[in-house]
Amino acid sequence: GKTTTLAYRIKHLLNTNIDSKRLLVLMFNRAAQQDFSRKLNQILPSDQRRPEVRTFHAMGYRLYQRFIQEGFLPPFQKNILSDKETQYHIWRMANRIVEPSALTELKRNKKEHIELAMQFFDTVKAQLSSPDIVFEALALEPKFRYFLVLFDEFELWRKQQSRISYADMLYDTVHAILANPRLEALVSNKMDVVLVDEYQDTNRVQCRLLRLLAPHGNVFVVGDEDQSIYNFRGADLRNILD
Repeated sequence: GKTTTLAYRIKHLLNTNIDSKRLLVLMFNRAAQQDFSRKLNQILPSDQRRPEVRTFHAMGYRLYQRFIQEGFLPPFQKNILSDKETQYHIWRMANRIVEPSALTELKRNKKEHIELAMQFFDTVKAQLSSPDIVFEALALEPKFRYFLVLFDEFELWRKQQSRISYADMLYDTVHAILANPRLEALVSNKMDVVLVDEYQDTNRVQCRLLRLLAPHGNVFVVGDEDQSIYNFRGADLRNILD
């Protein structure tokens, strides 16, 4: 239903002579992007130009590279930080940060600490909130309060090493736009319509990017709040409900 609605909305827009180059379609992940592209191929004539279909991360990555060219973000290494590498550095830094009296607890419950730290990092970046606010929102136990220092330490290391994760493709990009009005003018209102699938699974950083791309509201989204399954990764139902 939702994806088909989106596809036929695009067909209608193209039939009303809106330029396909002025339509941007954003998907949650690569699998959804590929499925949607196949659906468009089924309903659009073979000789009709297709709009650009991208994931949010691909859109963030493209803007990130543009901002590097403009001198607003530093270049990064091409090997994107994996979860496994992030976990390794979390563990390495945690052993240095925690108080000596807490080392036994840390090593006894290594998996719990690493998994919760990863969730904490992801939520901070997904929600565009300060670590303090996220820590309270997640209702974490006091023994995990070192996450606040850990996050800052990790971000410092990441920037010193010129590394980014998939989350940073959006997190760094949106922060750069918010800090530089010139960048906002550079990216906004370049499309006549932005269309988004599975909007119930978007997080705040994705929603903020969407508002920066289309500040005048030329946005069409589809979603179902009862199908939201990515709350653990920062999806925010308020995006669709509000």
